[in-house]
Amino acid sequence: MNATFNYRTHIVSSLSEIGQAAWDGLLALQGEANPFLSYAFLHALHESGSACPETGWQPQYIALYDGEDLAAALPLYVKGHSYGEYVFDWAWA
Repeated sequence: MNATFNYRTHIVSSLSEIGQAAWDGLLALQGEANPFLSYAFLHALHESGSACPETGWQPQYIALYDGEDLAAALPLYVKGHSYGEYVFDWAWA
C-alpha cells in the first residue's frame, strides 16, 4: 500500500479563515449532528462577545488539510483568566 498524504495543520483565530462551507461540510460527515460545533454557533459565540479575546477567551481553531480540502477541525479556546473556575472563585473551595 503506497498511500500519499499531503496533510498540513493550521491554527487560526477566526472561523472565517476556514470558511463556513468547509467547516459545516465536516459536520455533515458525522453520524449525529452536534449544533454546538456548527459554524453558526461558534461564530455567534465570538460575534456576541461571549467567547472572544476581550472576555478572556482566545479562539484557536485547529484545521487539518489534506491538500486543499479540510479533513479535520477542532475548536479550542485559550483562557486568559480564572473567572468561572470554581476553586479559584471561592476561597473556601
